[in-house]
Amino acid sequence: MPLTPGEYTQLTGRAGRRGIDVEGHAVIQWKDGLDPQAVASLASRRTYPLNSSFRPTYNMAVNLIDQFGRERTREVLESSFAQFQADRAVVDLARKVRTQEESLAGYEKAMVCHLGDFREYSGLRRELSDLERATAARADMQQPGQHGSATSGSVS
Repeated sequence: MPLTPGEYTQLTGRAGRRGIDVEGHAVIQWKDGLDPQAVASLASRRTYPLNSSFRPTYNMAVNLIDQFGRERTREVLESSFAQFQADRAVVDLARKVRTQEESLAGYEKAMVCHLGDFREYSGLRRELSDLERATAARADMQQPGQHGSATSGSVS
């Protein structure tokens, strides 16, 4: 029965200890009709990302602590492939945040020009909108004899 590249990756992923061994080795048993090119293509091709489905539970953690103690349990959980992927994801997210902050810094420089400071203008505009809203609300309250007049955009 032929293997898919994903199945081969899953099987050979057990060769080598992550964080300890720089590389792992897998042995393919020779038999008549085995195409070395096909085996090489399995090893060099990954059709989808390899994601850990390991999800530690509360009971699992309690049992590990009971059996191995806190320190060894922490070491075991931190050396899992799932933790490796989570750590890598955090690094990728931090890199994206840094890139976006640098991009925003470029916009911040462009907010000041010979016409003025956009941040100051935006603050003044916001204050004006707040004052207009407050004035409209006061005007609605001060009109005698009107109960619950409704205008577009307001709820009384």
